[in-house]
Amino acid sequence: MTETVITTALLEDHAEAVPAMLFADGGWTALDPDPVASLEVASSDWRKASKAAGFLDWFTTAGRNGNGEGQTPLTITVYRRAASPRFLVELDAIFEFEWVYASSLPDVMRLLADWAPVVQAIAVTELIDSLENKDDPGKSFAALARAALQANHG
Repeated sequence: MTETVITTALLEDHAEAVPAMLFADGGWTALDPDPVASLEVASSDWRKASKAAGFLDWFTTAGRNGNGEGQTPLTITVYRRAASPRFLVELDAIFEFEWVYASSLPDVMRLLADWAPVVQAIAVTELIDSLENKDDPGKSFAALARAALQANHG
């Protein structure tokens, strides 16, 4: 997975422009202070700050095996902890990222369900792209699918 480089300026710009947002009981509220960005270490290392705030990896849409191979234009990573808010949801668009918090498991599941169509469309696009034969367009996924349809329908 491409590691997003999170700089002090990026965090300061984000903190000044947009408050941290918490999804709880089906609605959004501002969260102040931000449990991760408010930590001093966040200015130099976002991953260390999220761990310092107690958030541990829980779920990611990164690559086919979570290893970043076949990275999609949008990756959703969910971190969890015991304290409230329980979930940190990171939306990574390769060069930019945003994050929100979810109060409980039902809240984070609702967010994932709301975002599922986007993630599914990206995953299908990634799959089709991985099946393309760039060296021989006649053997591309689209060409093979077209040939199979023609063989079955006439």
